[in-house]
Amino acid sequence: MKSKDKKIKRFLIACLIFIGILLINGVTSLGNSNASYEIKDYNIHVIVKNNGDLHIEEQIEYRFDTEMNGLTREIMTGYTYKDQKDDMMPTSSRYQASGMKNLEIHTSNTGFSDMQVSQKVASAENGDDGVYTQEHSKYAGQEKDLIKVYSPITQDRKFVTYEYDLTNVSVKYNDAGELYYNFIGGDWNCDIEKANITIQFENTVNMEEVKVYPHTYAKEISEITKKEDQILFHVNNLKGGTAVDARIVFPAEALFTVKKEYQEDYRFDELEKIENKMAFQKDLYYISFLLYLILFLILVLVVIFFVRKTKKIVKGRVIDNKNLEYFRDIPKKRTLREYASLSNYTGESYYTIATILELVNKKIIQMEAKKKEKKKLFEQVEYDYYLTISEGIQNQQLNVDEIRILNMLYLGEISDNFDFNKIENKTVELNESLEKFGKDYSKARKFQEIQAKESKEVHNKLYEMLKKKSIIKPYVISILMITVLFFLTVFAISPANLELKMPALMVGIMILVLVGIISILYFYATLTVVREEYKEDAKQILGLKKYLKEYSLIKERYPIEIALWDQYLVFATLFGIAEQVTKEIKEELIKQGYEEDYIYQTYPIVCLTHESVAMNSFVAQQTGDISSGGYSGGGSGGRRRPEAVEEELFNKSSFRNII
Repeated sequence: MKSKDKKIKRFLIACLIFIGILLINGVTSLGNSNASYEIKDYNIHVIVKNNGDLHIEEQIEYRFDTEMNGLTREIMTGYTYKDQKDDMMPTSSRYQASGMKNLEIHTSNTGFSDMQVSQKVASAENGDDGVYTQEHSKYAGQEKDLIKVYSPITQDRKFVTYEYDLTNVSVKYNDAGELYYNFIGGDWNCDIEKANITIQFENTVNMEEVKVYPHTYAKEISEITKKEDQILFHVNNLKGGTAVDARIVFPAEALFTVKKEYQEDYRFDELEKIENKMAFQKDLYYISFLLYLILFLILVLVVIFFVRKTKKIVKGRVIDNKNLEYFRDIPKKRTLREYASLSNYTGESYYTIATILELVNKKIIQMEAKKKEKKKLFEQVEYDYYLTISEGIQNQQLNVDEIRILNMLYLGEISDNFDFNKIENKTVELNESLEKFGKDYSKARKFQEIQAKESKEVHNKLYEMLKKKSIIKPYVISILMITVLFFLTVFAISPANLELKMPALMVGIMILVLVGIISILYFYATLTVVREEYKEDAKQILGLKKYLKEYSLIKERYPIEIALWDQYLVFATLFGIAEQVTKEIKEELIKQGYEEDYIYQTYPIVCLTHESVAMNSFVAQQTGDISSGGYSGGGSGGRRRPEAVEEELFNKSSFRNII
C-alpha cells in the first residue's frame, strides 16, 4: 500500500541521513576519542646536544570541560619488535633513545610566566598538589615513562611545562649527523589546536646544509623556516592520535663524541627513496579519504537508482491511500483474517480481540460488562467481561479461528474442533480465561505460532512479489562490489596503521550493513503488492480504515446507529484505532444524554473496544504474541449489511445489562 510504502521510504531516508552523519563524523574525527580536555597551544623546543642527547622543553596549555585531580603524560623513549632492522627506515633500531633523565615539571593556572615547580615523590594520592610521580616501564616492545602530575584542576585552563633529556638519540656518520624523532606521539587522545616546534643545535652549524623532512597526516603543516640557529614549523588542528615526526640531516660537526657513530658516509640516495615513498604514502592517505566519500556517494546513487526502478515496477499496482475514497459499508466478501492482511496488519493480539467482538456480533456468545470492584495493582483494564456461549452452537457455524479462540476461552485447549458438550461452565470471564491460558507458556506459544502461520499463508495468497530477481540480485551484487572496493581502500590503499584504520573500518561496515539490510527490506516490502483479484477488496478495507480514522474530520457526516457501530468496532480493533473510534461513539451517545458507565454496561462491546489498547497488551502477554512478519489474516463471516441495521434503535441491543 502506498501509505506503508511512504513510511518505509521515510524510514530509509532518515537512516541514510543518520548514516551520512556517522560517515562524516567518523571520517573527520578519525582517531579522535572522547577526551574531556583539549590542548590549545603546544610549544616544543628541542636542543640537539653535541653528545647525541636531546634537551626538550614542552609548554602545554590545556583546556578542560570538567574538574580533574591532575594530568598524565606518557613519554616513549623507544620500541623494539621482532625482525627490527638497523637501517634508515623510520622504525629502525638506530633511532631509538636509550632513556630519559633530568625531568622537571612546572604548573600554573594563569600562564607560563607564573609557574610553580612540582616535586617528584615516590607515591601520591588524589587531591595532592605540587607533586608528580614517574614510573618507567617496558612492555610489548615499548619503553616509556608514565608521569602523573598531581595538580587539581578547578578552572578551565592549566599551564604545564615538561623539561627533560633523552639520551643517545642522534646518529653520527662520516659526513653527516642525523636525528629522527617523534616530536608529537600518536598516543595523545585529544585534539591539539596549534603545535609549534623549534629545533636548534648546541654547536653552531651552517643552517643552509640542514635538511628537514617532517611527516604527519595532519592537514595543516607550515613551511619549514630556518632562522639563525633555529628550525621552526607548526601544525594546526591536529586530531587526537595523529603523530608528528621529522628526520633532520645536518653537518657532522654538530656532534662530537656520540654513542651511535657509523664509520660510513651518509646514504643520501637511500634517503631520497625513503622520503619519496613516505610522501607517496601520505598522498595515498588523503586519496583513501576521498575514496571513502566517493564510495559513499556511489552507494547513495545505487540506492536511489534501485528505489526509482522499484517504483517504476510497482507503478499502477500500489493503492494510493491519499486519494482513496471512503468506504462506509461493512466489507463482507472476505474473511476477517484476509481483511486484516489487506489493511496492513496490526498484530495477532488485536486480531484475537477483534474475533471475540465478531463472535459477539454473530450472537455466538453474549457479553456482559461489569465494572471491577477492586483492580489489581498496575492493572489497566477496569471492567470484567462475562462471555456466555449461546445454546446449540455447531462447528459448521464457525471458522477455524473462531473455533480455536472458543477452545482457548472455554476449555483452555488448542483445537480446530469445538465440542459444545465438553463445556462445563458456559459463562467465563474474559480476563481470567486469558490469564489462565497464558500461564501455560508452551501452549500459549503454540497457539500464537499457529495463528502466525495462518497469517503467513493468507498473506501469500493475497500478495505477490513483482520482478524480485530484476531488483534484489543486481542490487546485492552492487553492494558486494562497493564492499570489496571499500576493503581494498582500507587495507590496500590507505597507508595508515591498523589503529587509525579501525574507525573508518567500523563506520564503513556499519553503513554497508545498515544500508544493505534496510534497502533489502524496503525492496521486499515495496515489490510485494496485492494481487489484482484482491485489489478491490483492499481498496474497500483501506477505505473503511480511512473513514474510521478521519470520521471526526468529516464535515458532512451522519450519526451512526449503535448496531452499525458494533460492526465498525470490530474493524477498528483490527486496525488498532479502537480507542479513537470508541471516543467518537461515546461522545455521540453522551450528547444524547447517556452517562459513561451506563454506556459501557449497556453496550459492552463499546466498553471492551475502549479498553482494547490495554486489553491488547494483556492478550499479547498472556498468549505470547509474536510477530508474524507483517502478515495478516482472519476467518469470519455473517457480518450484517449496514442497510439491515440502520432502522434498529439503540435500546434494541443484543447485550444484557448488569445493573
